[in-house]
Parts: sequence; structure tokens; C-alpha cells
Amino acid sequence: MQNEFFAGFAAYAVKLYDREHITRVIQCESSWVVDPGGYHYGLAQFDAGTWDTVSAATGLSDWRQPYHQGANMAVWLGMIDEPGGSGGWPWCWWDD
Repeated sequence: MQNEFFAGFAAYAVKLYDREHITRVIQCESSWVVDPGGYHYGLAQFDAGTWDTVSAATGLSDWRQPYHQGANMAVWLGMIDEPGGSGGWPWCWWDD
């Protein structure tokens, strides 16, 4: 699963981020469970509206598919100013 996710991330990355930060976010958000339940989508726990926005840009809409998750996270990171801010993953991005 992680290999698929990071393959998608690498294929669509428009900004470079280290794997440590991305892994921290996924571990924090979903513990690498594709569907941990709740109202958010997939590994990175996208809000439905955000997922719709980014998947429209990539054409990759299956939130249960790790490659799509990685690609869409990479593109979303390119669309926002601060990954640790309110448009990103404020509780998961930064070290404790």
C-alpha cells in the first residue's frame, strides 16, 4: 500500500516534500488504513469538498485506491500555501 501511495505522490508532486512529513500525516490521519471510517476520505482523510476539487484536477477519483490518494495529496500540497495550516493537516504535519 505504501509503495502505491508514494508512486502516486511522486508521479504528481509539484512541490518537493520529504517522505517523513508525508508518512507522519498518513500515520496520524489513518494509520495506513484505506477506509478508517468517518466523514473523511482515505489515507490522508480528505474532506469531501477538497477531494472533489483535487480529483477533478487529476482525474483520479477513487479514494480507496492508494495511488489516487498519493497523487491527490501531492497535487493538493501544490495548491495550498501551508501544509501545516488550516487547508492542510495542521495537527499531523508538525512534530510533537
